[in-house]
Amino acid sequence: MKVKLKIRKFEAKKDTLPSYKTYEVEVPETATLLDCLDKVKWYQDASLTYRRNCKNSICGSCAMNVNGRTILACETHVKHELTVSKRNELIVEPMNNMPVLRDLVVDMAPFWDALQAVEPWLQPDESKVPEKEYLQSKEEVHLLDKVAGCIMCGACFGACNGREAEEKFLGPAALARAWRYTMDSRDARQKDRVALYNEPHGAWDCTHCFFCVEVCPVNVAPMDQILKLRKMAMDAGMTNNPGARHHVGFEKIIEKSGWLDEVKLPVVSLGFNLIGQLSMIPLGVRMFTKGKMPHLIHTPIEKIKEVRDIYQLAREEEKQQRKMLAAAIERKTREKL
Repeated sequence: MKVKLKIRKFEAKKDTLPSYKTYEVEVPETATLLDCLDKVKWYQDASLTYRRNCKNSICGSCAMNVNGRTILACETHVKHELTVSKRNELIVEPMNNMPVLRDLVVDMAPFWDALQAVEPWLQPDESKVPEKEYLQSKEEVHLLDKVAGCIMCGACFGACNGREAEEKFLGPAALARAWRYTMDSRDARQKDRVALYNEPHGAWDCTHCFFCVEVCPVNVAPMDQILKLRKMAMDAGMTNNPGARHHVGFEKIIEKSGWLDEVKLPVVSLGFNLIGQLSMIPLGVRMFTKGKMPHLIHTPIEKIKEVRDIYQLAREEEKQQRKMLAAAIERKTREKL
C-alpha cells in the first residue's frame, strides 16, 4: 500500500514561514501514521522531527494534526484515515495553540503552565492528618477514574477553540484535572478551588465546541468536567461574572419566551458594566448596517406552556436528586460514626 504524506516543515531558529514537503512510502495496510513517519525519517529525510515513544497510546508523545484534526500518530491507521477523509494524501501538521519548535514538535510550555495554574496537587486539612494514610471508599476512587486516565498528550489543548480565541484560557486538560482535585475526598479546599476556577479565563471561557471530547484518545471528556465545575460554582452562589450571568440569562429568557432574545442576552451577561455595555455599540451599528439586527420586540412562541412545563419537570427532577444525595451523605456519615 502506497501512502502519500504532505508534512509541514519548519525550524523556529532559521525559518520565518513554514513550508510543506510531500513524501511517499510503501507500508502494510495495517500501518499507523507513526509507522509511516518512521519510514520517512529512516529512509528519506533524517531531518524530519517529531515526538514518539511508547507506540501504544499510553505516553501521548506523538500528538499532532492530520487533515486538520488532532490525533495520536501511533493509533491512527492510515488506510482508515484516507478512507474517511476521502483524500489521496494525509496532511500532517503540528498541534495548534502552542509554538512550533521544529516540524511536528511543539513547545508544550503553555500546556504545562495552564496545568500548574489549577494547583494540581492534594491540599488536605493538616489538622486532620491520619496516623497512617488517607483512605478512600471504592465509590470515591471510581469517581475520579475517568479524569485520572488523562495521558497529558495535549490533544485537547491543541484542538481547543476557546484557547485559540483567548490565549489566557486555561484549556480543557487543566480544567478537567481541576475538577479531579476538587472532587477528591482527601482535599480540603473545594470551595477555594471552585472560586479559583471561576475566575476570568477559567471554566466560563469554554466555548462548547466539543473538540476536546472528540479528540481525547482516552475518553476523559474534558468539557463534561468543565460543565461540572460551572455547576458547582453556580450552586455555591458564585454568579457575579459574565459567564454565570450569561447562563442564568439564557435560561430565564428561554423559559419566558421559548426563544432567544439576542438583544437582551448581551446586556444581561455584561451586567452593570458600563464600559462593557458601551463596547457593544460598534457591534450593534455593524449588525444594523448589515441587516443582522435581531427583532427589538420579543414575544413568546405559540406553545410557550410546553417549554415551561419542561423547565418545571427539570426542577422537580433536580430537587429529587438533591434529596437522594443528601440522604446518601447522611447515611455515609452515620456509618463512619
